[in-house]
Amino acid sequence: MELEIMAIGAVIIALCAVPFIATVRIRKKEEKVLLDGLNTIAKSHHSDVGIHDFGVDFAIGLSSAKNHLFFYKEQKKGKTITECIPINLIQSCMIHKVKRRVKTKKGTEEVLQRLELVFNLHGSEPSTCSLPFYDSEQHYQPSGELPLIEMWELTIKEARRFYPT
Repeated sequence: MELEIMAIGAVIIALCAVPFIATVRIRKKEEKVLLDGLNTIAKSHHSDVGIHDFGVDFAIGLSSAKNHLFFYKEQKKGKTITECIPINLIQSCMIHKVKRRVKTKKGTEEVLQRLELVFNLHGSEPSTCSLPFYDSEQHYQPSGELPLIEMWELTIKEARRFYPT
């Protein structure tokens, strides 16, 4: 009797733990794919990835020499966004938030639609480049992208200090 109760308890615990273990394994596998994407971009520019972070469907990294910024994002329908931005070409870096107003019972609220890191690049022809961190059309709600984008804005500005403007 006591052995049966212990066996049933062990089975119940195992059944409760399996979804969490599966989720962690799936996320690690997704992160490996994203990191491989970053490493591919870095190798094509004769560099390597020093520091990096992961979002829900993207990875961002800085070369160990802090001279290139790498971005890899997997979108729906098998499309990917890959970017390699030389730090010395970045004139400015800022967070761009696109919000819309939604009517609620208590009035109106602002809802985040898009979150991007936007760069003004200088060179022979000045241009802009944006890295999409969050888009409400792809994901229902943000999942840690705001603190991540704020941290990377500071990291990039810190890396820019090594290059005179």
